[in-house]
Amino acid sequence: MSAQPAQEVQSVDVLLVDDDRTGLMILSRSLERANFSVMTASSATDALETLNTFRPEVILADVTMPGMDGFEFFRKVRAKGLVDVPFIFCSGRDGALDRILGLRMGADDYLVKPIVPEEVVLKVRLQITKVQYLRALKAALENKDSNSVMRGNFGGISVLDVLQTARMLGQGEYAVRFDTDEDSGSVYLSSGRVLHAETGWFSGEKAFSRLLQWEKGSFDIENRPYDDEPTMSGGLEELMLDHLTQIDEVHVLREDLQAKGNYFSVDVGGEYLNEKEIIVCDLLEGNSSLDKIFDGSLMSDKDTAETLLQLIEKGTVKATKS
Repeated sequence: MSAQPAQEVQSVDVLLVDDDRTGLMILSRSLERANFSVMTASSATDALETLNTFRPEVILADVTMPGMDGFEFFRKVRAKGLVDVPFIFCSGRDGALDRILGLRMGADDYLVKPIVPEEVVLKVRLQITKVQYLRALKAALENKDSNSVMRGNFGGISVLDVLQTARMLGQGEYAVRFDTDEDSGSVYLSSGRVLHAETGWFSGEKAFSRLLQWEKGSFDIENRPYDDEPTMSGGLEELMLDHLTQIDEVHVLREDLQAKGNYFSVDVGGEYLNEKEIIVCDLLEGNSSLDKIFDGSLMSDKDTAETLLQLIEKGTVKATKS
């Protein structure tokens, strides 16, 4: 496939959203000097009204604004169906957690104030180039017989990056297959929403969480619908944020469990067990390793870890170092 994006960026519409009118004016003039057409809004509410009749090529928005903040504005922009419009946060909040939150939500970049106008112009041009490439890719796809849209390797880019690329391809139905040396799995998208994920004997939420943690392998994005009953429901960015947060929480819980022991066994004394505790106890045959427990449980990793910790505290499960 030989689809190449245009190298010149001319008459591109940009929407700037910031309650700082001075900063808005400076950045607007810089972008206009770089041949961009700029629309401004001094609040997220005004910007949403503008988007009812105006579709920009790129959106730049502050995070801290009165009323609706930039994060909520981003969610509402995506909910409008503008999933393929690059979104850049420009914020005076320099905390790592804010940057991570913004990027995990699906934003394309996060710039920290004070902003150098030349840097913003460069970042906008990079996003336009990416969008032009994807549009050229889609156009070229219409002229070929294969269902494969894009294939390559991940490692330098993440599973998250690949899924966001599939989301930016637009309103079609896509199957994204991932292969590693140890496993394979797929995520099915329809108009930017996740319908199903599968890997090994897992499906749905647990499979999706496992796939996000894969570090190296190959991928193939195909034009292919999911014909069975959906096992998941939600926008890609929202689900990724929720699952990445859970992955961080599970990492902490696993450290707590590993501090208690490497192997776990049941010592039931007739006390009452709830449904989740029964599921975990059924997994413990002899001395079960932590990996075996997580891989055998159909519950989420977070539920499994929390339930196992509860059982240890109750004395129902014994943890040993060997």
